Amino acid sequence: MKNRLLTSLSLMLILNSCYKEDDYSPTELSNIMNLRIDNDNQLADGLSKITAVAEFPSDFSTETNNKVTFIIAGIEKEADIRLVEIDGTNKKIAEIDFTSKSVKTSNLKAIISVLQSEISEEQNMSFRRAFCESINLSSSSLTIIPDSSFTKITLTTKLIRESGVVSIGTIANTKVVDLNGVERGILVNYSFKTDSLGIITNQFTMGNDGYEGQLYAISESLDESNNIKKDTLILYSQN
Repeated sequence: MKNRLLTSLSLMLILNSCYKEDDYSPTELSNIMNLRIDNDNQLADGLSKITAVAEFPSDFSTETNNKVTFIIAGIEKEADIRLVEIDGTNKKIAEIDFTSKSVKTSNLKAIISVLQSEISEEQNMSFRRAFCESINLSSSSLTIIPDSSFTKITLTTKLIRESGVVSIGTIANTKVVDLNGVERGILVNYSFKTDSLGIITNQFTMGNDGYEGQLYAISESLDESNNIKKDTLILYSQN
């Protein structure tokens, strides 16, 4: 009996001395995921992409859904973890693309769940302003009645890019002047920042301005090189 007890104790000591935590135990997992941002600082034109990549060793598995959850601005998106070859080395990655029409720097969080533990990494990503390349000004009517607050026309400014749209909130200034460059009438509830389609809409009335004759409606904005882009429309104030 005594010999059996000694044998059992010896076996337990041997097993304990040989025990090693799994490489992917919660203690070891803190550095298992590398989150990087590719193509950062892209244009906020609704098309240009920033790619977030979560990278793991080639033998890694979450042992559950094998996915990474990416969270930005409270919105969650999932991406599958897959095996790829990078610079001749096998690795596992999960990646996802982001686009934006807003100029901003956002915090991105990547989360995996493994062994009942949640592991996360965070990075910032930025979108810069997409300026106009050309500008177009149009009007609901080319005539306006002088000295009348009841008659209004709609002036629509559209900032244009060959690829994508200008960023939300891009500035374009609009004014209506006479032949001497004197501003005339009133732009009601004046707006000077673009919406998600790159459009600015203003209501124009002559108000109590009795001027009659030719007018110029002018919209201006800056391009990426800080050059002025302008469009001019001829209007007439007449009864």
